[in-house]
Amino acid sequence: MATAPKYFDWAFAQKVWFEMNTIESLEAAFTKYGADFDPWLALYKKDPRKAFAELDKMPKAQRLRVQRGYDVQLAYDQWFDHVYSTWYNTYPQNAAMAPVLKKAAPTFDDVLAARAQTASCHPESMLNECGPVPDWRTEGWKVKERGMMADAAKYVAEQEAKKGK
Repeated sequence: MATAPKYFDWAFAQKVWFEMNTIESLEAAFTKYGADFDPWLALYKKDPRKAFAELDKMPKAQRLRVQRGYDVQLAYDQWFDHVYSTWYNTYPQNAAMAPVLKKAAPTFDDVLAARAQTASCHPESMLNECGPVPDWRTEGWKVKERGMMADAAKYVAEQEAKKGK
């Protein structure tokens, strides 16, 4: 098992994953914490040690908002890097194998449905190992997915047609 990211508040990170499970609720969280988190994140990207030193100097309420923003960001990164991107980047290969396997490549909605049955989550887990999985796709991403899936289906059909000749 990979080392889990260090959240400031694991219980809050789980709340983000399980309760803020729509793009609208995720965007609301980024808005809520962004005014404090975004400048801190810019510093963190330049010099993490300095950013954590500055965090220790902040008033308690501001520090909590930065920490919450950080945990929201880590939860999103887990979803994007290990759930969504994994599905998106492997879909064309899965679609190409579909005729051989005699089953359709899973859509992201299929992934969400399959993971809806998974509920366990413990502190040693990565959030992406916990289920159900949030759906943090924007409408623009869904449009891009449909185009990618249509392209994959067209390619598979062309390959199947070549085999039939």
